[in-house]
Amino acid sequence: MKELINFKNKVRDILRKYDEIIFPFLRLIWCYIVFLNIHSMFHYMDLFDRKLVLFLIAVLAAVLPDGFLLFAAGAVIGVNCFTVNVEVGLAFLVFFMVIYCLYVRFFPKYSYAIFLVTICYSLGMPYMAPLVILVLAGIGGALPAAFGVMLHFFAVVVQDLNVQLTSAEDESKVEVLGYFIEHILKNKEMYMIMLVFALTIVLATIIYKLSFPFSHYAAIAAGCVFLIVLTLIMGSVLKTTPDTSAAMGGALVGMLICLVLEVCKGVLDFKHTERVQFEDDEYYYYVKAVPKLDAPKKKKKPLPKGAKGRPPQRNGGQGQRQGGQGQRPRLEGAPGQGPRQGQRPRPEGAPNQGPRREDVPNQEMSPEEAELQRARAAEAQLAKEQARNAIRSDGAPARRIAQKVEEAKRNRPAESPQEMQARRKQEEDDFEDLG
Repeated sequence: MKELINFKNKVRDILRKYDEIIFPFLRLIWCYIVFLNIHSMFHYMDLFDRKLVLFLIAVLAAVLPDGFLLFAAGAVIGVNCFTVNVEVGLAFLVFFMVIYCLYVRFFPKYSYAIFLVTICYSLGMPYMAPLVILVLAGIGGALPAAFGVMLHFFAVVVQDLNVQLTSAEDESKVEVLGYFIEHILKNKEMYMIMLVFALTIVLATIIYKLSFPFSHYAAIAAGCVFLIVLTLIMGSVLKTTPDTSAAMGGALVGMLICLVLEVCKGVLDFKHTERVQFEDDEYYYYVKAVPKLDAPKKKKKPLPKGAKGRPPQRNGGQGQRQGGQGQRPRLEGAPGQGPRQGQRPRPEGAPNQGPRREDVPNQEMSPEEAELQRARAAEAQLAKEQARNAIRSDGAPARRIAQKVEEAKRNRPAESPQEMQARRKQEEDDFEDLG
């Protein structure tokens, strides 16, 4: 199992690496197979006998969106039906409009289920189609699967009509509309297979969506059982004779294909299932997480030789040095000791000025307090600027201070030279502060 998962992972990595090349190429192959299958069912116009024409149509369908594939397929089938007879072409137009208006217009991404059913009919194993659609499309593929069954029976009726119209001497004697009513609208076998396919997909999808372990594999096995049992039940109710051997063989082959598809989608590890629950203001959440066995795991970096345990942390409180242990001793005369260059040394006995502003830890403040502090600082700065501008503009405060100084000189008593020197120093400092 491990080798199979490793091989699948290698293929997946290659597909992801070259997805811009591989996926368009695979889409082109799928579209070409679809048109080849359509040509095998409706081969009444010589133009489509050329494989190059079908290939060019497949290229357009591969490049354009998904809805164009159904439109191009309908156009090819319609041209072939009108080639057989006008009434046959009109009958197909009605059938195609029913398919388009009922479902494909609203859910175009599941239209491939129609062609998948017709391809399985061409391979001779129609009963494997519902199981494959179960894994690929889910419940959304139930109605397209029924349309695919109807398209197959429509092709069979058109083929019979073509034989009758070719062999008849007068085509007007062949009742085309009555033949359609008899072999399409009153065909109990077609209705039985349509119901079996749709019910199998719906019931198996309900099990497929459950959350118990191995629900996907249980749904595939249950779908196989549903397919066989419903075929027998519908056969007895509608009084038809279903082909039970074809149903059993197709169911077994479909089950094997579904198992391969499930492995490609991913193998789940139910032993390591995790359940988480949390809530918010509106909902309460219950989450169940099941890991995949093939999920890529992060590789741990190996420790160097001789290292044991976890490497030391370099940030946070645990990685900081404490008590000076582990610090490199500083040599005498090395830079960093003593005052910085250009810094005045502090005299002995000078009072401590306190820590610097950048050394004070920031205190947590509310937004309102921070805004108020910024407003006060702005007002103080504005007041200082206004005072300096007033002094420099008219000089009135400086003149008043000079007059007071002159009066004090005249009225003060005689002073010693030391007192005179200290007073002049103080006056110079006062003028420098004002300037």
